Amino acid sequence: MRLSESVPADLCPACAPCAGCSALPSSSMGLTLIELMVTLAVVAMLMAAVAPTLGVWITNQKVRNTATSIVSGLQYARSEAVRRNRPVTFWLVRSGSAARMDDNCAVASDSASWVVTLGTASPAGKCAQGTSSLQLKANLAAQDGGGGDAAVAVAALNADSGDSATRVTFNGFGQVTNTSPISRIDVTGTSEGVNKSWRVVVSGGGHSKLCDPAVTGATDTRACGS
Repeated sequence: MRLSESVPADLCPACAPCAGCSALPSSSMGLTLIELMVTLAVVAMLMAAVAPTLGVWITNQKVRNTATSIVSGLQYARSEAVRRNRPVTFWLVRSGSAARMDDNCAVASDSASWVVTLGTASPAGKCAQGTSSLQLKANLAAQDGGGGDAAVAVAALNADSGDSATRVTFNGFGQVTNTSPISRIDVTGTSEGVNKSWRVVVSGGGHSKLCDPAVTGATDTRACGS
């Protein structure tokens, strides 16, 4: 018997067609247009519900990243001062370019960008010099508004006077030596619904700490203290 020939039903009962069975409808092979439209509508509603929460989360991450970057710059400046046994200064600056440090920069207490320099000379107008004898390292946050991001606000203060401050100078022992140094930097979100803020605290001994101003517990390591 050739394979192409059909097998008689009496020889192969299992091969006989099912009585009363019909072919599967074509709609069972995939989604109909109506089903697809309903699915897309549900997905769209879910995305609309999640979008605001996702936006707040992204902004909170920007706030955290900005604060972490500033702490990194402060720690770098202090470590270089100790390593070189000479004064090194951390500056908050605003650059004239949104993409890179340029020589139109100026010191600014409300910017997320920073420059670390040897000595105490201001880097204003010299931020594009790179790793020269003046500038050790520069970190440029996305320029917009307060020098970091439109959704992030930065405010650097001297805690004793309450005045704005733009720099911290460390000596060879890692201690803060300049008058009216930055002792507190508040980093907050400006977008609606954003409830997260961070604070960078610099002690007289030169230690910098990232803390949460919303935490008040005296024994909680996240607290900023008095």
